[in-house]
Amino acid sequence: MNSLPGFVRAIFLTAFLGILVFAVVSSSFSQRLPLDSLALELANQLSDHLQVGKSPPPRTLIVSLVDINQLHCTSKFGQAVPERLRVYLQHRGWNIVEALRGLTVKLQKGVGQFNLSDDIRDLASRVNCDAILTGTYMFHLGNILVNVRLISIPENKIISSAAVSIPADQSLSTLLKPVGFGCKAPKAFLKVVPWGEKPGAENPTDEDPTDFSMQEGG
Repeated sequence: MNSLPGFVRAIFLTAFLGILVFAVVSSSFSQRLPLDSLALELANQLSDHLQVGKSPPPRTLIVSLVDINQLHCTSKFGQAVPERLRVYLQHRGWNIVEALRGLTVKLQKGVGQFNLSDDIRDLASRVNCDAILTGTYMFHLGNILVNVRLISIPENKIISSAAVSIPADQSLSTLLKPVGFGCKAPKAFLKVVPWGEKPGAENPTDEDPTDFSMQEGG
């Protein structure tokens, strides 16, 4: 290297530093990749499957995802995915309606599908949107399964949908802790307590069948 001309050594040094910086930036980006790549794939599928005869897409309200096993509950995961979806869909020309952060949508479980409840339809009319993007998630065999649907208002018709599954690493698993009054932690979050000790709020059981109404989590 010492035998090379000074300008050549400078070029090599600059290239080496560039590669080093790229490696550091790539390493930092990879830590955000699972959640971002999930939202990006959902945005791509929703855009590809959109069934409307006009462009741009309808005025869309995006709400928090809910736990499929507890439809009145969301989590930091259920709130973070829509935040990223807003960005990726807006970049694709979607007309996104801004609303209260952390807003959840109450779903009614029907025969083979989920229907929007009357209160969310009323909300849609008040915020002046044509469609609501909502969905569910669940933890299964080490993966997080996410399903979202774009539902037109007031027809209650699915005009686009998307489904993605990603491995639930440590960072994502911590985001699944449920938010909201009456939300029970999934078995993955149950704590092991000494024999004979009664479970507390952090170690819930499935013995209480009370049907809690939806509450906005903080």
